Amino acid sequence: MTAVHETRVCGLPALHAPRDDGGCAAGLVFRVGGADENLAVRGVTHLVEHLALRAAGLEAVHRYRALDDVVTSFSAEGSPEHVADVLNTVCGALRRPPLEHLEEARDALRAEEEARPDAQVRAAAMMRWGATGRGLASYPEIGLDGLDEDLVGIWASAAFTQANVVLWVSGREAPYGLDLALPQGDLPPLPDTAPVLPRTPAWFAVPGTDVVQLTGLVPRGPAADVLGRLLQRALAHELAPSGATAQVRVEAHDARSALVRVLATGTPHLRDGLAGAVVDALARVRWGRLGAGDREAVTLAEHDADRPDHDPALLEARAVDHLLGRPTPSRAERVAALHAVSADAVRAAAEALHDSALVQVPTPGLDWAGLSAVPASSSSAVEGREHPVRGGGRTTLVIGVEGVTLRSAAGLVTVRYRDLAAMESFADGGRWLVGRDGFRVHVEPTVYELGPDEVARIDEAVDAARVVRLPARTADRLPRPAEAPAAARRGLAGRLAGRRGRRG
Repeated sequence: MTAVHETRVCGLPALHAPRDDGGCAAGLVFRVGGADENLAVRGVTHLVEHLALRAAGLEAVHRYRALDDVVTSFSAEGSPEHVADVLNTVCGALRRPPLEHLEEARDALRAEEEARPDAQVRAAAMMRWGATGRGLASYPEIGLDGLDEDLVGIWASAAFTQANVVLWVSGREAPYGLDLALPQGDLPPLPDTAPVLPRTPAWFAVPGTDVVQLTGLVPRGPAADVLGRLLQRALAHELAPSGATAQVRVEAHDARSALVRVLATGTPHLRDGLAGAVVDALARVRWGRLGAGDREAVTLAEHDADRPDHDPALLEARAVDHLLGRPTPSRAERVAALHAVSADAVRAAAEALHDSALVQVPTPGLDWAGLSAVPASSSSAVEGREHPVRGGGRTTLVIGVEGVTLRSAAGLVTVRYRDLAAMESFADGGRWLVGRDGFRVHVEPTVYELGPDEVARIDEAVDAARVVRLPARTADRLPRPAEAPAAARRGLAGRLAGRRGRRG
C-alpha cells in the first residue's frame, strides 16, 4: 500500500508522505510554464517565478528541467517553520509580485540566458514544434523588455492559482502555520503538441558544434526506463574506441509520453563518426535481445525506482503527474512493473524512439540511415511587390497582403501574417518576422530596396499583441547588403535577435 496520502491543505490538493526521521520538505507545483506563453511575451512565467524566488530567498536553487516548459515548482527543506515561511512567502509574492524589483529580476534573467549551458542543443524543440508551445524552449526570452508591471501582475494572478497547483509534503505532518492563499482560476490544458515536421525520423545540421543530439517520444512506463539504460550502455560500447562521451535521459513529457534525449559529445575530428555511433547504438537496442547480460539494466532501474515514497524528488514528480492526470504507482508497483519488463516491450519502445527521432548533427546528413532532412524552405510564396538586395544580387524580398517571402537561390522562406508567432520591431525600421512553423524572415531597409511605406504596411498587417519593440541599433550594428542571407532558413541564425537589439 502506498504511503502517500491525498488530502487538502489550505484548500489546495496535497500529497503527503509521512516520514519518521525528523526531516521536512515541501513544495508547490503549478501547471504553467513557458510553453503556455506566446513568443512575443516569452519569459513572463520565468519572470514571475524569479520574483517569487527572490522574495523567498531561493534564487540560488533555481534550476532547469525538461518539464519547465509546462510546470513551475517551488520547494524548501529544513525545519517545519522554515518550510512554512518559504512557501508562505512564495504564495504572497505570487498574489502580489514585488514589482519594485522588476528591473533587477530582468537583469538576472538576462544573465541566466547568457550562462545557460545548452545553447548548442536548444534548436530541437523549435525544429519539432515550431515557434509555439513546446517549441518556445528553443527561443531566448525576447519578451522581457516589454513586460510592464500591469502585464506581469495579470499573468501572475491568472497563471498561479488554486486550480492548477498541487502541494507535496515530506514530513511527519504538514508544517504548522501554512498560509497558501492563491487566486481562483482554471486548470489549463497542456499546450498543443502537434509537430511542424512533415515526417520523422529526421535530421538537421548545426555546423560548428561538436555534439550530436537525438530526441524522440516513447510511451511512458517501465520499458522506457529500461530502454534509456540499455541505450546508455550501447552508446558506451560504440563510443569507447573514440573517447567521446554520451548521456541518455528519459523524462516525463505528458501523461502518456516520455521524452528520450541522447547527447553525445566529442572533439572536432570525431564529428563525422559521432552521428553514426548514435544511430548504431539505437539499432543495437532495437534489434538486440534482452538477455541475461541486459537484465543488469533492469536491476539498475529497479534500484532507482525502489526509493521511499517520502523522497522529495519522487513526491514532486508525483505532484506533476497529478496535474497531468496520470496515476502514480506505489513503490512496490514501480519495482514489480520493472521486474516484469519484457524484451518485446523494450524493443517496441526503441522502435517508437526511432520512428519519432529528430537528430541534430554537426555536418549533414543522415540520409544513409533512412532519416529525412528537416525542410529548409517553405512550400509556397506570397504574392506581392518584389524588393531586390541593394547593389544587386539574387536574393529578393517579397512583401504582400498575406505576408512576406524571402526568395533566394536556396529556396523560399515565407511568413504569413495569420501564422505569425512574433515580430521584433526595431526603431531603426528593421522587422524580424517569425512564423509559427519556426521559419523567419528579416525585413531590413538597409539591405533591401524598400522604404518606410513598405515597413508601415507590414506594421498595419501585424497583430500588435505579437510585436516585440526594440530600440534602434547603432550604425555599426545595422546589417548591410553583403550580409543578406543566402537563405533565411528555420535555424539558429538570428536566434538571439532580441538580445543583440537591446545591446546595440
